[in-house]
Amino acid sequence: MNATLHRPAPLPAPPPVDERPACDVDIVIPVYNEEADLTAGVERLHAYCASSLPISFRITIADNASTDATWSIAQGLAGRLPNVRAIHLDRKGRGRCGRSGRRATRPSSRTWTSTSRPT
Repeated sequence: MNATLHRPAPLPAPPPVDERPACDVDIVIPVYNEEADLTAGVERLHAYCASSLPISFRITIADNASTDATWSIAQGLAGRLPNVRAIHLDRKGRGRCGRSGRRATRPSSRTWTSTSRPT
């Protein structure tokens, strides 16, 4: 019996590590075609973190090769809200997006969530 191993395509190079000082917690939100929900979700999360967390935080929006306006909305949120940044992947893949978002950060603690499925 011949077995063939199928290896996943190699991951793209990670986005550059954020040069700002490390934060206590980085919340990574992988998004794909979330133009309808992204602004409200990120604004709500940011307001909660800013008013309730006694530690430093950062919200990383990881765009997963969206084909709608998600990337431009994410860039706008990152430019407007403190402690929010956006990264973009050219190839779709939920695992790839989450890993890239996590590799680009240096927090003391890290979590991820979804705009469509709150955790």
